[in-house]
Amino acid sequence: MEIVVARYNESIDWTRGLPYKVHVYNKGDALEGTIPLENIGRESHTYLHFLVENYNSLPECVLFLQGNPFDHGGIPFQEWYACMMRKGYTPNMTLVDVPEDFHETRPGVTLCPLPLGEWAKEHITPDVEFPAILMYVGACFGVRKDFILSRPKEYYENLLKQHTSINPDESYFMERMWVYVFKIHTKFRKVITG
Repeated sequence: MEIVVARYNESIDWTRGLPYKVHVYNKGDALEGTIPLENIGRESHTYLHFLVENYNSLPECVLFLQGNPFDHGGIPFQEWYACMMRKGYTPNMTLVDVPEDFHETRPGVTLCPLPLGEWAKEHITPDVEFPAILMYVGACFGVRKDFILSRPKEYYENLLKQHTSINPDESYFMERMWVYVFKIHTKFRKVITG
């Protein structure tokens, strides 16, 4: 397993001593031992950048985490690794109601011309069924290589191109769509549709 960390200015001391290879992508102040990236697209840009750059040399499992993942709940590394090896993905998803016309309303967000529903059907998969969707909490999750490779590299390149500003609507869309990106939702269709 390898870990991808999307850092802005959070302390990454928690990554030291982990028994896994850790890639810390840094969009904030310079920090030794990190990989600098342009400050655009929030954590989803970071995750997609890793997928595109490493598509042909992916590790068996990848854990994607924010700079301080503990703000989003605990990270049971060993348990999640075991689950990825067994099932292909981490279990920390939840069923939420998200309207098709969703846009992030926080100040400073660069709005997408399409609402989430239209954008998701164009860029993620046409079989997203709103409003009940499966979502990874806090954009912290893990996935096995075969789930990543279920999509061609061009798919991830297209998603990466959607992230062109510091705080794009598309990043908030991605936070709600990772389960669909990796086709994990197909294993839960009965849960989603009732």
